Amino acid sequence: IDDFVITFFNSGTEVTFLFGGVSHSSTTVAGKATTTYQASNKVGTSLATATAGGAQGETTLTFTPGPAATLTLTVQPSTVPVLGSAAVTAVVKDQFGNDVADGTSVTFSAIAGTVPASASTSGGQVQVNFLAGTSAGAGSVTATAGVATDLKPVTVVPGAPNKIEIVVTPSQVPASATGTAIVEAKVTDAFGNLVVGERVDF
Repeated sequence: IDDFVITFFNSGTEVTFLFGGVSHSSTTVAGKATTTYQASNKVGTSLATATAGGAQGETTLTFTPGPAATLTLTVQPSTVPVLGSAAVTAVVKDQFGNDVADGTSVTFSAIAGTVPASASTSGGQVQVNFLAGTSAGAGSVTATAGVATDLKPVTVVPGAPNKIEIVVTPSQVPASATGTAIVEAKVTDAFGNLVVGERVDF
């Protein structure tokens, strides 16, 4: 933090400074006494006082967050259907674990879906929505604030069955008691993604 300076008219006056429970003494030179304190690593305020004889001065010091140092990303749920959505939350801290200042910019990118390009923090976090595309498969969401970044996987699964395509092999079977054919049902959603795990009744 900046030096804490108190001014007197006389030189050689001993001044006692108290800040954060720590006391320091200094002697005035040309009417000023100066001392330096190490800033707290926690966000907040602290009262600093200076006393010389019967005179006293005080000031309130404010400690603000540092730049983004860590970013923790969560995606809930992590598995969504095509065109489904998930809540994406980025929690951003400085190097001492303080929430970063409100308005800190966080940029986002996604695979297999879309997210807003950027958003600003409030209370050390920001939430946006991931919107899945029309293709099923593996995806991800990435968030970045300054040097801090995180990535979380997202799985996009097919939607509800929409179409069944029947394939018979061979397509022609001899008329006999031993003639057989394989019947295959290909089940897809509205966007042509193969639907897995659905029961098919023939």
